[in-house]
Amino acid sequence: MKYKTCTDYWLNRDDLSLRGEFEKMYQEIDDPWGCHQANGSLNNRIFCDMVFHTRRYPSLLDIGCGLGDLTNLLHRSNEGGDVSGWDISPTAVDKAKERFSDIRFECKNILTDPLDQKYDLITISEILWYILDDLDGVFGKLQSGLKKGGALAIHQYFPSKQDFGKNMLHQIEGFEDFVEKDKRFDFEHKIVSYLGDDRVLLALLKLKEGA
Repeated sequence: MKYKTCTDYWLNRDDLSLRGEFEKMYQEIDDPWGCHQANGSLNNRIFCDMVFHTRRYPSLLDIGCGLGDLTNLLHRSNEGGDVSGWDISPTAVDKAKERFSDIRFECKNILTDPLDQKYDLITISEILWYILDDLDGVFGKLQSGLKKGGALAIHQYFPSKQDFGKNMLHQIEGFEDFVEKDKRFDFEHKIVSYLGDDRVLLALLKLKEGA
């Protein structure tokens, strides 16, 4: 391995800059974030219960799909539908295609690639730290990529001691402030799960009227 931990592939701890070597990480580590094992975790079950409790979505896009475990869980919880997953690592996308052939996986980057169609549901799971440099632009894309009545689902870990990006977005409260000031989405459901002193935000957002 080039680095000691998965975090070191995306974060330069010396100057707290985004290293972003995701392709190298997926080339060198079979399951970097332990997603295979964590697929049936309580947080994932709560997330799916929240998102799919009262509705199903004809079309769904999972941004930052990695190896496809959560994308497949979303697909099963949605009981079908047209489901796609995006990731910036070609290796991750190839592995996801091999494992889940009934889902369309593409090598794309939400920071640079346009959303060329509209979806009923878009999910972003554990990618917030990677898009901080253009958070406003990404949320503009997410807004334009949703159909009328569409929803945005967010699954995001927040460490109790946040060093990276805290000047741009500090803790869950910072993200809540961003959403309020952004004025494109409202929280429809919000659950905060605790992992010791760390927290995980599980949220479902809806487009504001007229947005």
